[in-house]
Amino acid sequence: VKGLLENIELNRVGKTTNYYAQQKTINVYVKHADDIKQRMLFSIIHPSDNPNVYFLKKHNKLGVNSKQIGTISRIENYGLFVRIKGIGTAMLHISELKKHGKNIFDYKINDEIEVKILNVDKEKNRVSLTL
Repeated sequence: VKGLLENIELNRVGKTTNYYAQQKTINVYVKHADDIKQRMLFSIIHPSDNPNVYFLKKHNKLGVNSKQIGTISRIENYGLFVRIKGIGTAMLHISELKKHGKNIFDYKINDEIEVKILNVDKEKNRVSLTL
């Protein structure tokens, strides 16, 4: 079976494409199967270990626009990843920061931040945040 293992999946476990290029086999999990396009997306992380899956199970309780306190766990040029205790990790996109007059340089890893849930995308297992 052929499919795609995105670079972001490698980054989540702290490995690079060079590391995996040296391996003969890699254990992966099916993240998404598209029958129409006949392609698969893979993940290195078991679905039950993925914080976004756990987050999605809880989203009905939290609801869009609910305020949460989180801790910044990762900073990328496109936004902040915020870990919300007992729920999981979600992304605060740089465009949302700019709407509130902020940018990624205003924050550092382990900063506590108040956020609101902007959107829950069940198809992509992503949760978006705003300030």
